[in-house]
Amino acid sequence: VQNKLQIGSQIKDLEDTIAINKQIISNLVANSREEESLKAATESLNKENLKLLEKLKLITRERDELQAKLLIAEQIIEDYRGAEMNVEDRMKERIQEMLDQLSKKEYVVQSYETVSYTHLRAHETVLDLVCRLLLEKKKKKKK
Repeated sequence: VQNKLQIGSQIKDLEDTIAINKQIISNLVANSREEESLKAATESLNKENLKLLEKLKLITRERDELQAKLLIAEQIIEDYRGAEMNVEDRMKERIQEMLDQLSKKEYVVQSYETVSYTHLRAHETVLDLVCRLLLEKKKKKKK
């Protein structure tokens, strides 16, 4: 009887152990499925990270190219501004030279008109003198 009780107790212990082991195996299988799921998720995330890194490299390269183009454009603009200022300065100088030449020509024309009238009076013929005097006399009578 004692033996039967011990055997019954051992059987009960073994059944409990089997139930516990089944639960452990169930948990391990579930964990294994979760691990596979986690592995799949991790692989998916790693693939996505690689894609994102490639996009980042591409965007970085594009940014660098755009910055280089911008720098070149800024240099070109600065060169044009310098050239524009240079042309503006040359045009101002040319205008001043032309104004100076115009002033000189006006002076020469005024001098020439005065000299020409005096020169004409000096070479007046008798006939020219008579005509001039008659014209002056006629003007006086009208007044």
